[in-house]
Amino acid sequence: MYLINRFNLLDQKEGLVELFTKLDKDKNQQLSKDELQQGLKDSGFTLSDKEFEELFKKLDADNNGQISYSEYLAGVVGINLLSNEALLEEAFNFMDRNKKGYLTKDVLEKLLGAQWISKVQLANIFKEIDTNKDDKVCYTENNRFHSLNSKKLCKILPVRIV
Repeated sequence: MYLINRFNLLDQKEGLVELFTKLDKDKNQQLSKDELQQGLKDSGFTLSDKEFEELFKKLDADNNGQISYSEYLAGVVGINLLSNEALLEEAFNFMDRNKKGYLTKDVLEKLLGAQWISKVQLANIFKEIDTNKDDKVCYTENNRFHSLNSKKLCKILPVRIV
């Protein structure tokens, strides 16, 4: 919630909820591949099968075949943060409260809380970010990860918060 409040995204949250609700045809509070794909088509977005699979894989952080609201929100909000290096640095420094220059899974779990991300999601994301496998994410690893994923996601994510 810090990132939503800090970067003035709260006023846009209502629109994000409305879009998610519109896409969630069976009202189970998760988006299936079919629901997301149909929603993209209905909104005029044409993606190749490969692009759609990439998008779904990135949004489905816990790899359960469904996109929860928190996964959806993280993906949408993440696009704005990922594309702005100053915001990335501020977010990293906020999370690095001990000023050690790195983040651990425990620190991230405490900051994000169970309502935003599951332990499985966190482990998957941490594994991908921690390229040198030292169980720590430094600022450089964090930025490299976000930079690569921002470029990919900006091409295929249909919702952008400006």
